[in-house]
Amino acid sequence: MDLLPDIIEICPIDEAVFEIRYTSKSPVDAIFGILYSKIKDFFTGNPVPLPILQLPEAVRSQDPNLKYQAYHQLQKDNLILKIGPKMLGFSNLKPYSGWKNWSEFFYNVLKEILQTEVINQVERIGLRYINLFNTNIFDKVKFEIKINKDILKDESTHLRTEILDEGFIKILQIGNSVNVIKINENIISSFIDIDCIYNIEDDFNFFKNYKDIVEKAHIKEKTLFFSLLEDSFLKELKPYYGEK
Repeated sequence: MDLLPDIIEICPIDEAVFEIRYTSKSPVDAIFGILYSKIKDFFTGNPVPLPILQLPEAVRSQDPNLKYQAYHQLQKDNLILKIGPKMLGFSNLKPYSGWKNWSEFFYNVLKEILQTEVINQVERIGLRYINLFNTNIFDKVKFEIKINKDILKDESTHLRTEILDEGFIKILQIGNSVNVIKINENIISSFIDIDCIYNIEDDFNFFKNYKDIVEKAHIKEKTLFFSLLEDSFLKELKPYYGEK
């Protein structure tokens, strides 16, 4: 698809997440305080400590499953920043603010974070969009799943695949009639979940051109999403090309 919509009026984006995984030479216990003092004016309310902090630091640091977990959360309306000693996670909860507004927000926050020199080296970035639908998504996309000659459409099905694209790994998950947890509630929904990951080489200075990489990840995610949709379904979402 060459022409991508700038806006879709019926927006299925439930959450967008931009994650940075990094290493730091700063003490683990000092990282949040250093960052918070620099960026607190971007957010409202007090920082929220996350449940992982109830575990001893020795457990947090030694369990590989907890390596990239957030320790604190900051929020402004539906914009969230989760901070851990090895990760930053910017989220835009529904309603989606649009790429221009959301990226401008996290670019501005990152600009302040970089001045602290807490981040020594970036290991990878990830840009993820989770789209939820109240319809059978397998009736709306340009691919089908078969077992022998039987096409799976109405059955509860969850597909995951990884697509390599110019150094990016696009993890596509698509599911129909599956349980989705929202605010501690299980709902039955269809979804398209795309996570566009870029791993950073050891000798690569990410922050020399990080905006170019993030923008490229956004285009690759957006192109994959719209390439999946049947034309008739895209029209139902009321796309706009150019400023609305």
